[in-house]
Amino acid sequence: MNLVNFRNGVLLFTVGCYIVLNQGFMQLRIPPGAGAPLGELVLLIALLSINHMKVMPQFLRSIFFWPLLLWWVFGIARAAMAFPEYGFWALRDAAHVIESLYLYVGFAMAIKVDQIERVFRWLPKILLIVGLYSLLFPLREELRDFSPTVVAAAGEARTLFFQFQSTSLTALVAVAYLLIFRPRKDGPWVVLVAAIVTGLVAMLFQSRTVYLQIFALAMVLSVTHGRAFRRGSIVICILIGALIALPELGIDMKGRLGKTVDINFVLNHIMAIAGIAGEGTEGAASGNALRAFWWGQIWREVSANPMTLLFGVGYGEPLVNFQVGDVNVREPHNSYISIGARIGAVGLAAFLMITISLLRAWHRAYRECGRIGWKIGQNRLLVLFLYFLFTWIVATNQDTFEKPYHTIPFYFLWGVTLAYGHHLKHGAYRPVRKARTMRAAAPAGGGARPAPGGAVPRGK
Repeated sequence: MNLVNFRNGVLLFTVGCYIVLNQGFMQLRIPPGAGAPLGELVLLIALLSINHMKVMPQFLRSIFFWPLLLWWVFGIARAAMAFPEYGFWALRDAAHVIESLYLYVGFAMAIKVDQIERVFRWLPKILLIVGLYSLLFPLREELRDFSPTVVAAAGEARTLFFQFQSTSLTALVAVAYLLIFRPRKDGPWVVLVAAIVTGLVAMLFQSRTVYLQIFALAMVLSVTHGRAFRRGSIVICILIGALIALPELGIDMKGRLGKTVDINFVLNHIMAIAGIAGEGTEGAASGNALRAFWWGQIWREVSANPMTLLFGVGYGEPLVNFQVGDVNVREPHNSYISIGARIGAVGLAAFLMITISLLRAWHRAYRECGRIGWKIGQNRLLVLFLYFLFTWIVATNQDTFEKPYHTIPFYFLWGVTLAYGHHLKHGAYRPVRKARTMRAAAPAGGGARPAPGGAVPRGK
């Protein structure tokens, strides 16, 4: 195994652990305790091992680079200015900017067709693991007793396993993968498994953003993938039927919030998104008022003078004054407000332009797959888009981009998406109609393996 393959293996392992183990894996540092986070060390090693003279020109042609350059230079400069006074906390608050460099790292890994095919063999395995792992959620308290612990930056102990902070998001991506990719003959089994995982996520995780993600999944599939949408509709019907039937069967199932699962609770919980309190969801509804208070307070601080409005209040200080137990809450439970507060209108504008540029790159790649008649390519891009969309949704209600277990996989997979578009644009994939032709089209001597579903890599 050469060094590049080894580096790419380490990258996939690291990103996979962030996806599966989320908050527990986030706490790993070298040396333990006050050392550097593992994700940043892997990022540094990856950046040092990339052939930038070869990769950078291709990266520059794949994205509108100037907002990205502004984002990196301005954000890292703000962190460097705050570091002498605030130390670790300045870097922690700037983690979103630093870890967005995984966009470039993901692109660099996937710049070879055989490596991008490696990613798309790795992704369904990770989704399968998350789907199975999510089934352990009801036993999380008992299982944590058997998990090793790590000390977080704030000083509290966290278990390495069974945290489940981002599991609901990725489990829904696994459901989407099942609905989109599995062939027609597996339909009943696919619908049953998808219903079980979706039901577990919706009923037991008891998160309002989950309902928004399920709605977004249905809307996207209704536009892009009719068969998957029909299967998803059956899943929703099964889920609603289960919510109605559980109380009638005398089954008292309690979720994360300690509330009994039934159709009334779910409806009240959905209403709590708009701040309307119902039976059992008073706390969720009142949380909206607390967030609104934080956001108003932050706006008054940021808009106090033109400098903070343009460039933000910087890194190091908590944006909110609130405690949960002995732990200080630093962010206002909305990543977009955190970005605007920390690095101002300049940083927020750069982030929005980067997002638009990424979406345009995704759309070009998706359209090119359609042009060459490659359904598998479109399906891959659709699954990735749903992962990005679900992350954006969670960021409206949580400090998502301030958490490495969201940020690192998010930007790494966006880098893979950019590389995919680059390969499609330059003809690295070509349409192939018959399986026999696909085998013949593969490069002699063991090059990149053919991709199923109507296209094949041209080779290195």
